[in-house]
Amino acid sequence: MGDTRRHLEKKLGRKMSHDEFFMETHIRKKKAPTDQTRWVEDRAETTHGRYKINLEEYTQSLLLNEQGERPPILDEEAQRIWLDVVDGPKKGIAYGLPDKSFRRYRAGLQGIGTSVQGEAIDRSTISSMEQKITKLTAELKETG
Repeated sequence: MGDTRRHLEKKLGRKMSHDEFFMETHIRKKKAPTDQTRWVEDRAETTHGRYKINLEEYTQSLLLNEQGERPPILDEEAQRIWLDVVDGPKKGIAYGLPDKSFRRYRAGLQGIGTSVQGEAIDRSTISSMEQKITKLTAELKETG
């Protein structure tokens, strides 16, 4: 983790989301509270806007949990959405993602192997989840 992020997280007393960190590092500091928000470059504002829209669309696609809430988005999912927005990495670097974070994400993708292997993993995961749903549904009927 970079020094800037570590410093900001220490100041906040909690871990920052990628979105928060990007805004903190890509919006110019205001000299007066009434000053308008100014991004360091147009690309940053455009990218952030597209990311927020895609993130909201993804969030709305998630199923509600027992409390009627949507589950939190995992860091890996947020990074995947970010990479979609910036059209993937260019020369091994993804705009707006820290190098370390991106390398970790990319290594995870490389571990999957071919798309055929990835599809097999997906089928296996889906099958496992279907079995869990069936089991939980049966348990719910027994207790209900």
